[in-house]
Amino acid sequence: MKKFLLIFIFALSFFSSGLSADDTQKIEVLKPYITKFFNHLRNSEYDKVSGMLDSTARKQMTKALMETVKGMMDLQFGDLVKELNFKYSTFMSSEVVEVKYEFQRSIVGLRYVFNKDKMITAFYISSREDKDFYKKPIYVDTTKFTEVKFKFGYPEYLLPAVLSVPKGTGPFPVLILVHGSGPNDMDESIGPNKPFRDLAWGLATKGIAVLRYDKRTKTHGMKILSQLDSFTIYDEVINDVMKAVDTLKSFKSISKKEIFVLGHSLGGMALPRIAARKLEIKGLISMAGPARYLEDLLIDQILYIANLDPEKVVENRALIDSTQAQVERVKSQELTKEMPSKYLPMNINAAYWLDLRAYAPSKYARDLTQPMFIIQGGRDYQVRIIDFDMWKMDLKDRKNIDYKYYQNLNHLFFEGEGMSKPAEYQIEGHVAEYVITDIYEWILKICKQK
Repeated sequence: MKKFLLIFIFALSFFSSGLSADDTQKIEVLKPYITKFFNHLRNSEYDKVSGMLDSTARKQMTKALMETVKGMMDLQFGDLVKELNFKYSTFMSSEVVEVKYEFQRSIVGLRYVFNKDKMITAFYISSREDKDFYKKPIYVDTTKFTEVKFKFGYPEYLLPAVLSVPKGTGPFPVLILVHGSGPNDMDESIGPNKPFRDLAWGLATKGIAVLRYDKRTKTHGMKILSQLDSFTIYDEVINDVMKAVDTLKSFKSISKKEIFVLGHSLGGMALPRIAARKLEIKGLISMAGPARYLEDLLIDQILYIANLDPEKVVENRALIDSTQAQVERVKSQELTKEMPSKYLPMNINAAYWLDLRAYAPSKYARDLTQPMFIIQGGRDYQVRIIDFDMWKMDLKDRKNIDYKYYQNLNHLFFEGEGMSKPAEYQIEGHVAEYVITDIYEWILKICKQK
C-alpha cells in the first residue's frame, strides 16, 4: 500500500472511502498534522517532514525525493491560493483525509494516510483539475470546424470524447490522438498548455477530423485499482484505441477507409501493437515515440534531470541508484508477477513490466504494412534522438516510412532554445505550426495512395 509520493508520476488513488458519523471531529483532530506536514514540505523543511512519517515511509522518502516532489508541485501547481474542503474516510486500520486545495494553476486533491499513532504512512495526489488558461494559436480558425461531444468505450470504462469535424462536404479523414504516460485528459494538459487541442484544432482548421478523449487512468482511476496486479499497456492505452476506431465508423462525416492514429510518447510506443490489432488503420504517426524499452527511457530521464544542476548530482545519487536497482529488477529473469510494485520503477506492477520487457517497438513495426510518419524534436529530453535513429535503423528495409526531425522542438513539439528543462512545460506555448502542416500533408499523401 506504500504508493507514496511517486504517485506524481503514474498512479491515482489507492484507498476506498467509508464516511463515519463524526467526520468533522476526526478531521479537526488530524487537521493540525496535515497543516504542519504540508507547510514543512512547501517550505523545504525536509527534516521536519521526515519526522512526521512512519518508519517505512521515512526510508522511502529521501531528501532528494522530497526536493523532486516539492519542485514538481511548484512547477505544476504554482502558489497555493486556499484550502477548499476536507473529506474523512478509513481504510483498514488507517485514517485517510483528502484535502482539496486551490493552487495558482490547478485544483488538487491531496490524500494523507495516518496510522494509529498519527504518523503519516502515505501522501499522494488523488485528483487534479488544471485551470484552463488556454489561448488558441494563430493557426486555428474555430469557424472552420464544429465539435461533437460524446462518450465511447467499454460499458464499464466509458470515456468522454470530442470529435473535431471540418465544415463542408465529408466524409473526412480522421486522426485519433493517443496520450503519453500518466492520467492525461483529452487535451494532454500540462500547465497552461494543451498540445492535443493544438493538434485537433489546427488539423480541423485544415480539413482533417480529429478525435481526442480522456485517458482511462484519468476517468476510471478507482475502478482500475481492483486490477492493478494485472494492469498492462493494453488496459492503459491499446484497448480504448480499438474502441475508438470502431466508434468512428458510425459517424457519417468520417471516412471509414481513412482512419489514422497518432501516438505521442508512450502512445507512440504502443503504435505497432495498435496497428497489428487493427489492420484497417490507414496510417500511423509516431510523435516522440520511444523505440527503446521503457525502463531504459526512465533511467535516461532521471540522469538527464539530475545533471541539469551539477550542485545536486550528489544529492540525487540516492534516487538514481534506487531507480537503477528497480530497472535491473525489470530486466532480471527473476522478475515474476508476484514481485511487489514498490520494488519496481514508478511503483508500477510487475505484470506491466513483464509485458513490455519483451516489446521492442521499432523491431515489432518491421512486420506492419501500414505507412508510418515518425517525427522527433531535437530538444526532447524524455525521448531522445537515439530513439529516432533506432526507428530509422530497424525500419530501413520498409519503403512506406517517412521521418522528420525538428531541431528546435521539445517533447511537446514547442519551439525553444538551449537544453530543455521540465520548467518550460509551464510556459505558455503551442505545437509549432509547421508540425501541424507536415502532419496534414502526410495524411493527404497517404489518402491519395490506393
